[in-house]
Parts: sequence; C-alpha cells; structure tokens
Amino acid sequence: MLIRNSSGPRERWVPISEHEVGRPHFRPTRNPVLPAGAGVPGGPVQNFPYNAISATNGQSLELVTWTLYDTFIADVLTKMIVQSLFAVGQGQPFTPLGGATAINKTYLYSDITTFNGLLPPPQSFLIRYIRQRVRSDIFLQDLVNWMYSTLGTLQCGDLQRQYFLAPMADIPTAQGTPFVGAPGSVYTKSVAGVGWPTVHSRYDMRTELNDPNLGGVPDIGVVINQGRQFYFQLDPTQDTVNYPGGWTTIAGSTDGGTGIFAQIILEGVLARSLSG
Repeated sequence: MLIRNSSGPRERWVPISEHEVGRPHFRPTRNPVLPAGAGVPGGPVQNFPYNAISATNGQSLELVTWTLYDTFIADVLTKMIVQSLFAVGQGQPFTPLGGATAINKTYLYSDITTFNGLLPPPQSFLIRYIRQRVRSDIFLQDLVNWMYSTLGTLQCGDLQRQYFLAPMADIPTAQGTPFVGAPGSVYTKSVAGVGWPTVHSRYDMRTELNDPNLGGVPDIGVVINQGRQFYFQLDPTQDTVNYPGGWTTIAGSTDGGTGIFAQIILEGVLARSLSG
C-alpha cells in the first residue's frame, strides 16, 4: 500500500501478473532522441525547462498552468481562404474574414502579446493538449464545413514541422451540441459531434513514450521556445470534391447564417521569468 500511494500517478502504471515481476520489459524512447544535456542549464534549449531553470542563462523561471489561444472570425456569405492563427497578437489590428473594418485584438480574442507567432523572451510553452471553442450559434452547415472540409495544421520552427495535421473534427470541444438557429431547415435533423461537454474533450499532444533526456519519464508534449515560430493554419481549400477553391459561409438574412467565431486553444505549461 505504501508503494502504491507514493509511486506517482496511477495512470502511468502498466498492470502485470505475478509471473512477470522481475522480468525485463521493453521501454520505448522518444523518436527522435534529443542530445544529452537537453533541458538542463547550459544544454540545448529545444527541451522544456522542467527544472524551472532557463537553459540559456540559468535564470530562474516560474511554471504556471496556461493556455495560448487565438480567434478566427468570418462574416456571413464569405468565401473561406487559408488563414494562419497566432500571427497577429493581442493589441494588434485584425480584420475578420469578409469584414471591412479592422479591430484591435483584446484579451477576449487572443492572449498572445507579440506577433508573427513568437513568444516574448524569456518564455517557453509546453503544449500538452489542443482544443477548440466554436460559438454555439453557428449555423449547422457552416459547422459541418468547418469540421470536415477544413484542414487544420499546427506547425513550428523554421522547417515548419507539423505536429498536428487533420480535419478540424479531430480537435474536440467541451461545449456539446451547438444551437441550431434555423428551425425547419433540413440541417436541424442532423447532429454534428464536436466532443463531450467535459474537460477531457481535447486532442492529446503527448506521445506517452519514455524520454531518456527527462530522466526516463514519459514525454510531456511539444515545446515552443522563444524564437521558434508557431502557427495554426486553417485551410478550407483541400476539399476539392465538394468545394474546389474553398467553401462559403451561409448567407444571413435569407438562410439564417451567423458566420463563424472559433478559437484554437493550446493547453499546457508556461515557463516565464520570475522578474516583473
């Protein structure tokens, strides 16, 4: 009982029978394996500072549970085109797709305070999960097109390495079924699944493989360090069967469309300076 209560999170345990006790077991490592010394003071900076010490200058950091989020807005009857989130930060001018007037992003729309997909120094962010938030008054056909005819990509670094590449339907929300604002429409007879309304509705970025550079503990996610650009790209032009060149949001006055208000949320841990 003492071992059970003091040996760490139980979800990491792998049940074995008494016949397997003492026998060697395969322990996979993360691929690619990071160079020795990564994540420790003086070592390479591509690893997350899990020891709360900056790898570049030894500066003390604080680790806090955090989310990075950005917003996509499209007006009604608007042709969808490729867009990149996290490129325009909080306080910067932003024009909704199909809109004519620019607005400044407030904290309601984004908590990224820089631009061009960069974190302010000295910060690092560990992405553990991705989820999305779609405003529930969206017209159901727009929601279906958003989920199944729009490709989402999370890419990081100069090489634009992809860490997520799938239709938006693969990223859950915690909202449940959206409100349908057009009674009598054929779409009211359909149900678009967007995830269970629980905190567990999110896309897991952890590999669960053991990382020797973290002392053999399971991999903890995808790291964004200062100077490493990151974007989340929305591409509505990939559905060449149903919508060559991209789909168009439903009209408002005649069909009941409300446009799109959606947010991409990166959940994880923020490492930031203790000063200030």
